[in-house]
Amino acid sequence: MPYFGNNPSPLLLNTVAQNGKEMTLDADADTSITADTDDQIDIKIGGADDFQFTANTFTAQSGSTIAAQALTATTITASGIVKTDDATDATSTTDGSLQTDGGLSVVKDAVFGDDVKLLSDSAVLSFGADSEVTLTHAADTGLTLNTGWTVTGTTTLNDDVTFTGANYNVMWDKSANDLSFDDNAKLTFGASNDLSVYHDGSNTYIDESGTGALFIRSSRVSIHKYTGETMINATEDSAVSLYYDDSKKLETTTNGVVVGGVTAETQQSGMKTVQVGARGFLTPYDDGAVYLNSNIFYNASGQWEYATNGYGNVLSLNDGALYYYRVASGSDGDVNPTLTQSFLSDRDGAFFVYANHNGDVASIIQNSASTPYGIDSKFNSVAPDNTTNWFYNASDSSLTRFRVYSDGDVVNHDNSYGASSDERIKQDIVDANSQWDDIKAIKVRNFKKKDDVDQYGDKAWTQIGVIAQELETVSPKLIKEHPPTANDIKHSAEFGTLYTKDDEETQDAVLYTKDDKEVKNGSQKVGDIKTPSTKQIGDVKEIKANVKKVSYSVLYMKAVKALQEAMTRIETLEAKVKTLEEA
Repeated sequence: MPYFGNNPSPLLLNTVAQNGKEMTLDADADTSITADTDDQIDIKIGGADDFQFTANTFTAQSGSTIAAQALTATTITASGIVKTDDATDATSTTDGSLQTDGGLSVVKDAVFGDDVKLLSDSAVLSFGADSEVTLTHAADTGLTLNTGWTVTGTTTLNDDVTFTGANYNVMWDKSANDLSFDDNAKLTFGASNDLSVYHDGSNTYIDESGTGALFIRSSRVSIHKYTGETMINATEDSAVSLYYDDSKKLETTTNGVVVGGVTAETQQSGMKTVQVGARGFLTPYDDGAVYLNSNIFYNASGQWEYATNGYGNVLSLNDGALYYYRVASGSDGDVNPTLTQSFLSDRDGAFFVYANHNGDVASIIQNSASTPYGIDSKFNSVAPDNTTNWFYNASDSSLTRFRVYSDGDVVNHDNSYGASSDERIKQDIVDANSQWDDIKAIKVRNFKKKDDVDQYGDKAWTQIGVIAQELETVSPKLIKEHPPTANDIKHSAEFGTLYTKDDEETQDAVLYTKDDKEVKNGSQKVGDIKTPSTKQIGDVKEIKANVKKVSYSVLYMKAVKALQEAMTRIETLEAKVKTLEEA
C-alpha cells in the first residue's frame, strides 16, 4: 500500500477508477477533492468549497481569496470582487498595488479615489463609441481637443487664453488683465451680427448695420481725447457742450444755446447777446426781433459798441421786415457809432435801397461773365395795362422824372428823350446820303396787336406803324432781332414752343432711387431730392425764330433827312413859281 506524506496511517488507494468519489485528505475529513462532474475538480478546505478547476480555468469560489503569489494563466475570472489590501500609491508603471504589463479593459464605470496619471507624452484620452472625440497631450504645451465642447456651469481659466481664428486672433493676457483683438478681429452682437466693434489698424469702428438705432445710455456722457482733453459733455436734464482744443465753444441752456464760448449777458429786458465766431454777434429779443451783427455788438449799457477796429454791419429781423445797416469805421471799444441804413424789405414785400456809393448811386451788379442780365420787373398776374400802375419809377423829392407804365408807355417830366450826341465823342462826320427813296418806299400801316385783341376783343385799338419784314426789304440795317417772349410764342408757333403741365421738366420734385445713374456714379444718395427743372408752365421751351424789331430812332433820322430834302425841293419849286408869277 502506498503512503502519502509522513502520515503513518496508510491510505488505501483503489486502483480502480474513482469517478464521482470524494477523496478525503485530513483526519477530520473536512478537506477533500471531488471529481463528481465531468472535466471538473472541486477542492474543499475546512468544510467549504474553496476552489474549482476546469479546463484551462482556476476559480476561487465565493468567500474564498487567492493569496499573493505568482500566477500564470491564460484567463483569471472572478464572478465577485477582486481586492488587494496593498495601499501603495502608483508613481510609475512599475509600482502600485495592481499592475499589468498589458492594456487594461474596464467594461463598467471606473472610479478613482485619487489622481489619474497619463505618463506618456502625446497621451490621448478618447471619448465615444468610435473614439470620435479626443483630448491629446501636447508635450510641454497643453491639451488639444479635436472638436468643440459644451460647458455647463462656471468655468475658470487661470492663465493666458488664445482664441485662434481663420485670419485674426483674440487673446486674454492674464498678467495684463487685457483681452486683446487682432486688427480687423470683430466683437459682434445680435442674431444677424448687426452690431460690430473693431479696429482696422488705423481707425476704430462701431458699426450698426441693422434698421434700429444705436443708443448710448447714461446719466452723463463725456467724450475725451486720448490725452484727457474734453471734446463733448452731455449731462442728464442739463447742458450739452462742444469743445475745441479743450475750450468750450457751444453749450445748450434752458433758453437755447451759447455760441463761441462767451456766456450770454443780460442786456436790456428780454435781450441777450451771444458771440458767433471771432467778430460776429447774435442778439435776439423776446418780442421776436433778431440782430445779426459783425464787428459791433449791443453792450450792457444798451449801446452799440465796436468789438475791433474796422467797419461793422447790422442785419435786423424785426416785425416782419428785414433791415441792413452799414456802420462807419471805428476803433475797439468805441460806443454809439452811426448806423447808415442800406436797404429795407418791409412786411408788405416792398424793397428799398438806400445807397451812398460812387456819388450817391444805388448799384445792382450782375457778375455773370457770359450771360449777364439786368433788373427784371415783372407782375406775377396779368398786367393792369394802364397808366396808373408802373414797372419802373424815378423821382426826386418833389417830381416824377421818368416812369414806365404797365401799358408800356414811357413818360418823362420834360418830354425830352436825350442821347449822347456830343461832337467831341464822334469822328468821320459827313453829310448823310439821300433818304428820299427809302422813305418813299416805306409802307405805313394800321394794325391791331394780337395780345390787345386777346384782352379787349373788338375794342382793341388800332395802331399805326411799320411792319418789320416790309421795312427790312427797304432798309435792312433798321431791323434787329431779339428772342421771343412767352407771349410772342403763344400767338405764333413759328417763334417756338412753351412748357406745358405735361412736360416732365415742370413736374414736382421726386426722390432718387437705387436705379438712378446719379446714385451709382454721383454724390446723391437714395432718398435725396431729385430737383426738377426750374422751368415753369408757360416758360419758353424752344426758340425757333427771333422776333424782329425796328430801330425807330434811326428811322426818325432817316425821315428827318428825307424831310430836309423835301423842304429843299419845295423851296426850289417855290422860287420857280415866284419867278413865273413875276414874269
